[in-house]
Amino acid sequence: MIGIFPSQFWEMNPREIRVCFTGYAEKEKYRQMAQDRLNHILGQYIAMGVNNPKKYPKEPLLAKAEESKKNLCFTDEDRERQARLRWSKKGKNGKS
Repeated sequence: MIGIFPSQFWEMNPREIRVCFTGYAEKEKYRQMAQDRLNHILGQYIAMGVNNPKKYPKEPLLAKAEESKKNLCFTDEDRERQARLRWSKKGKNGKS
């Protein structure tokens, strides 16, 4: 389904229905892209397991990527410190 109830469909005008169909098509496109990425990663695992089982990774391939993403995230304290630093620099430069 496109994410609406049949009763909603009959109350919508053609433009609203077209927006729903377009949104659903975009959502489906992104879902298919995500599934394709997962299939590619699965293929890498299978290839490593079949061709060189001794070098099969002990952790998921994306674990390192997730770990590096965690290092890029700012905590509330980091944001507050950054804001204070910006405000103190503005005061020193004489700009407001």
